[in-house]
Amino acid sequence: QRGNIWKVEPGKNLTFSLVLCPNFMDVSEQFFLNMAVSNGIRQVLSEYLPFIQIKWPNDFIVPGEGKIGGMLIENSYSGKGWEFAVVGVGLNINQLNFDISGPSSLRKITGSEFNLEEIFRLLITQIEQSYIALKKRKWAELKTEYLNHLFLFQEKAVFNHKNDSFSGKIVNVRPNGQLEMELENGENQYFDFKEIQFPVYHT
Repeated sequence: QRGNIWKVEPGKNLTFSLVLCPNFMDVSEQFFLNMAVSNGIRQVLSEYLPFIQIKWPNDFIVPGEGKIGGMLIENSYSGKGWEFAVVGVGLNINQLNFDISGPSSLRKITGSEFNLEEIFRLLITQIEQSYIALKKRKWAELKTEYLNHLFLFQEKAVFNHKNDSFSGKIVNVRPNGQLEMELENGENQYFDFKEIQFPVYHT
């Protein structure tokens, strides 16, 4: 999707799409959907990987181990507003070998093999619970959970931006998805998707 590719070994992992209709939200609040789904996925994976984190905007990583999965949301709008959202999810479960450095899997980290159907059932159940919380407008709780498990939240680090590097820390994620960072000079700056590059989080 839009130049993003997710490679998987057949029969080893979970790749699926969900069609949701968040027409109870304004388009300007769209990242709360991302937070809700991310929280649901992370909650399930944390039962097996306690140190798993969400890397803004939509990756699931275990620092020092690698990327476990990712998510992309494609939205459809009309004159009346938000019609539906297709949530594409890719999670590495039982795959052990990867063509590039960076990816990892539940099995690679834990040494255990997992039942894909069972993991899928748990994921759908938990995502539904997070989506219900979204419909009930429990947005403050969803955001707090998201930030509490966000990679490098409130931690000083060096990021790359437009062939340059800078030191700063993540202090917030806005409803439209922009990342708010506090720079060394005390100023706050906002970044859109793919505008900055994070430091390496895997061995």
